Amino acid sequence: MMHPRLLFFSSFLFSSSFLLSISFLPRFFLLFISFLYLSIYLSICLSVCLSDFVHIYLRSYISINFIQSIHIYLSIYLSIYLILFISIRLILLFISIYLSLSISLFLSLYLILFISIYLSIYLFVSFCSYLSVFIYIYQSHSVYIYLSIYLSIYLSSYLLRKVISTSAFPPFILSPSLSLSLSHTHSLSLLPL
Repeated sequence: MMHPRLLFFSSFLFSSSFLLSISFLPRFFLLFISFLYLSIYLSICLSVCLSDFVHIYLRSYISINFIQSIHIYLSIYLSIYLILFISIRLILLFISIYLSLSISLFLSLYLILFISIYLSIYLFVSFCSYLSVFIYIYQSHSVYIYLSIYLSIYLSSYLLRKVISTSAFPPFILSPSLSLSLSHTHSLSLLPL
């Protein structure tokens, strides 16, 4: 049986190619589908990572069979919870943007911060777990933790600047203040990173 992370990674590649193939759709709907899929994908990855930590913590106290059952049920429960929690919030946020409701600058910055930090942390936690297979970082948990934290902070700052500079939202669905703020950050993005 394929390892869960390899299965998620292959499904991510397949779905990314599918999203590229339907690029004729309007940018707003393509962005919505992409964020919705990424929320589901990263929620599952996060649940697997959390259940792995629980597995590592409990394996010295409880029998192996019982731990494996906990691992499976915890992964399923966390996946469903995180998918519902993140997807519903993204859907409500995109509906409010699409209907051109009054969106404050704080809410727009919150969205940018949430997406950038969320993507960076859990993509690199997954990346470090892949890396640990090859160089056996699990033998030294401190290296694994520090590497995850460092790469997460680096990518979150990089993605934050990129998301602000590219302004992925169509200008006609944004409020005037939000469009002005994003155009201002776009002018600032001409500086070298």
